[in-house]
Amino acid sequence: MAETKLTLWQRIVGETPAFFKRVQTIGISIGGLATTLGTLHILPPALTGILVAVGATATAISQFAVKVTGDSPDASK
Repeated sequence: MAETKLTLWQRIVGETPAFFKRVQTIGISIGGLATTLGTLHILPPALTGILVAVGATATAISQFAVKVTGDSPDASK
C-alpha cells in the first residue's frame, strides 16, 4: 500500500473519523468547562491554564486526523 501525502488543506477539509470527532467534542468541552470554572474562581489559575491547554491541544490534533481512502483527489497526478 502506497503512502498518501495529504496537503494541509486536504487534512483540514477531509472527513474526520468518528473517534477523533469524539476527541474534538471532549477537548472543546474541557476547554469550555475550565474557562467557565476559572472565571468563577472555582479552579486555581494554574489548573485552569493546564485544562484549557489540554482541551485546545486535543481539539487541534484531532482535527488533522483524516480517513484515507483509495480515491484521493490527487490520484490523477
